[in-house]
Amino acid sequence: MHEPQANLITAHAGAGDTPPNSREFLRYATQSYADIIEIDVSRREDGHLIAAHSSTTERAEELTSFCQFLASLPSRQYLNFDLKAPGLEKKTVEILWSTGLAQRSMYSGTVDYKLWQPLPLSVALRLPEVMLNAENCGLVALIAEREKSPQQRLIFWQKNMAKLQEIKLRTGIDKLNLAFPTVDNFVRNYLAEHGLGLSVWTVDESQAISEFWQMGVFNLTTNKVTEAARLRREIHGF
Repeated sequence: MHEPQANLITAHAGAGDTPPNSREFLRYATQSYADIIEIDVSRREDGHLIAAHSSTTERAEELTSFCQFLASLPSRQYLNFDLKAPGLEKKTVEILWSTGLAQRSMYSGTVDYKLWQPLPLSVALRLPEVMLNAENCGLVALIAEREKSPQQRLIFWQKNMAKLQEIKLRTGIDKLNLAFPTVDNFVRNYLAEHGLGLSVWTVDESQAISEFWQMGVFNLTTNKVTEAARLRREIHGF
């Protein structure tokens, strides 16, 4: 996937007060200011993948037909497929290639980064890029980490950075996707110093959105796409 610019806006599944993971949501998102559209992926008991936050979501559409509909819309936005359970990576990418969406797609959520190593394997499997969630790379208790002293925080991140750098070296994955309460300037700057991009979710309050734009992030996931775009324009001019 071509590397997009920073300060991107992702339309959270259900943004614009639409039903999450619905065709109505896709119509809204493809006409919005969003740079990326988030789609949740779950697996039903029968093994079929669906566009849903949970495997038990009622009236969820199968991922294949959902992607076919998305591909028919006049949009070239990037897509973030947020995987909600282990083992969905390969089947999802098969659907993305079959529907023509793979080259503008990325993954977040429950992702096994080991599938991407060694790096040529991800190319051979034609797997998309990844924004790696904290729980998938060993980062735990991040909210509690913010309450520690500056020295303790530095030790925490130094300890974990070795693993993050190893993942980056082996797989090419260089972006973290973190819940916004776990992020502040210290975290953002430390990641940037080590060549790692930062994505935050899900940020809906105007003040928090402004703070993250001023901080500088790779991506911000929100339900308030229009407001996020307005604030980005005020702060960054685009």
